Amino acid sequence: MPLKNLQALKTKQLSAYESKTTHDIFFMTMEWLEKYIEIAGYYPDWENRKQIKNNNITRKDIIGNPKKAEDSFSTQLALFKDAVEDDPSFLREEVKKEFYRWINATGINNDNSSEKLKHILFGVNEVLEGRGEKIQRDIENRKREIDPNSTEYMEQLSKVFIHIQAPMYDEKETKRSLENKTHKDIEIRNKFGGNSEQGEEIISRIAGQVYDSYQNFHHFSQKEQESRDKEVEMDTDDDFRENFQQSRRNLIENIKQDIKDWRVEDVVTSLDCHWDFKQKKWGKKHGNEVKQTMLIHEKAKKVYNQFGSLAIDPEKMKLKDNFSENEWLEISETRRVFAENQLQLVQRKLSGEIRPGIWESEKGMNEWKNQLENEIKSNWLLTDEQMKNMSESEIRHLVERLNTELKKREMGQSSSNYLVSTEQLKGQANKLGIVLNNYSKNSADNSPKPSSIILPAIGVMGLVSLFGIIAYQVRKNKIKK
Repeated sequence: MPLKNLQALKTKQLSAYESKTTHDIFFMTMEWLEKYIEIAGYYPDWENRKQIKNNNITRKDIIGNPKKAEDSFSTQLALFKDAVEDDPSFLREEVKKEFYRWINATGINNDNSSEKLKHILFGVNEVLEGRGEKIQRDIENRKREIDPNSTEYMEQLSKVFIHIQAPMYDEKETKRSLENKTHKDIEIRNKFGGNSEQGEEIISRIAGQVYDSYQNFHHFSQKEQESRDKEVEMDTDDDFRENFQQSRRNLIENIKQDIKDWRVEDVVTSLDCHWDFKQKKWGKKHGNEVKQTMLIHEKAKKVYNQFGSLAIDPEKMKLKDNFSENEWLEISETRRVFAENQLQLVQRKLSGEIRPGIWESEKGMNEWKNQLENEIKSNWLLTDEQMKNMSESEIRHLVERLNTELKKREMGQSSSNYLVSTEQLKGQANKLGIVLNNYSKNSADNSPKPSSIILPAIGVMGLVSLFGIIAYQVRKNKIKK
């Protein structure tokens, strides 16, 4: 049969499930790419540049560790390469246009991107063009992080098999819902709003700069690194990490110094609506409103665009998920101490012990007092929803603080305002203790899902092989019941 007829037959027979899955895997790859760019700190205004406002990647271990984030992205790119190898050219063209739109929408170009980022972007484009040989060679020659014959390797592999069950079940349900449908029966909307032609031109310019040096760039650490004079000139990981950590330290210190201007708030970052240009009003759309915990500056303004997404000012609005657990605890503790000190001060002013400023009214001080009291109470007494969204280390830190406060009260050494009774504190400590016990008993159930996990013990190839064999061959109907 002529090649043209073969291609036409494959186009005709492409299922809706195959089309949807390819687009979904590509979107997960872009989530990892955006997360890597964010953690690497390439762009100070990345909060405004990025296109995925509600990124599903929430791992804490990659914050402050660009190398680990890069390895995670490279693993996802390798999986994407395996997924699109057998796809018809028209489907790859659809995904390529999405990538080009993303490039244009982010404002990334050959003039404002680092050498490493240029090579990474070029690598994505090579996979989309069907030229994944380079990343495959990098996988085959990678440095193993642990011996695949070791006990630890098998333990980690077992964990993956446990956690993959739920996603695999979801995939079966998705496939069942799309049974007997072709790619023409479903609509896959563009997720990025840029211009694909302009994005393609940007990639072409980047390709012209890095095409020759790409062979000396590696997506994974190699067994035998090439000589320094042949390597792509980039910042070393140690230098980059040192600079990144110093910038993070400066950020935290600046926030702590101006803690009076910052507050913690659960903010709706994505509205369940969109702007209807024909009706000239807000209309409902599918999906739910998304709330995220943020550190908000008093001068921040909440503005939503026509798609219902919050325009995040990176200088005045900072997502909790962008901080490590230790950073967030440090900021929260500073804010708590500030609130308690301020409450004592305003109480002394209201009682006449300290003379208020000429600009301070009794009404204003009482309002400030009420705000501080509510904030202090919320620091001690959490709702079930708040506890559900806290990490184990955050809960453990609060339990330690509760126990310390209870001991101080027993000894009569507490400086607390007793806004929360001792019985309430004991009840909260007991409740949190139960939550911690559940963490210990169900550690397997509370571990990250495979889509957001890196298993250093298994290494890149173990993860690629596992998901390549199970997820993508199921997708291609090569595993039968």
